[in-house]
Amino acid sequence: MADDERPQWTGPSRSQLKRDAEAVRKLGERLTQMTDVQLSRLPLDEDLRDAIAECHGLKKNARLRQLRSLGAMMRGRDLQPLREALGEVNGVLGAVVAVDQQAESWRTRLLADGDTALAELLDAHPNADGQRIRQLARQARSLTARQPEGAQAKRARRELLRALRDLG
Repeated sequence: MADDERPQWTGPSRSQLKRDAEAVRKLGERLTQMTDVQLSRLPLDEDLRDAIAECHGLKKNARLRQLRSLGAMMRGRDLQPLREALGEVNGVLGAVVAVDQQAESWRTRLLADGDTALAELLDAHPNADGQRIRQLARQARSLTARQPEGAQAKRARRELLRALRDLG
């Protein structure tokens, strides 16, 4: 048989199959690290939910075995809706994390710089209750100066952070 008469392979290469399997494995591992609330937002059937739940609390070798089993279950399915839903969940979580980081940054600045940081905050958020935030910042600064690790100081810093998170 001549070279031009041999049937040509038109499917994916062996390397591509390995990359696809690795992507499915990573997706399965990522799913096992999510909370039950996050998993409830994803389009998973009962078999996948059970396999993911079994991974929780397993030791290293048993967990690896379960992850391989989860990957094998996932390989035969259309994962695009799951990936899209996962992207939406991550987008929501990313927005929440960004708001938390911004609030934390403002709290740090308010505790360090006082009224100058408050003026900048009020410029950035004109609808903010300046009097309440000033009062919470002063209380947190005062209590932190007296007892940095005291329960009252921690509570005051948490109150200030909550107020800053509400600004959005």
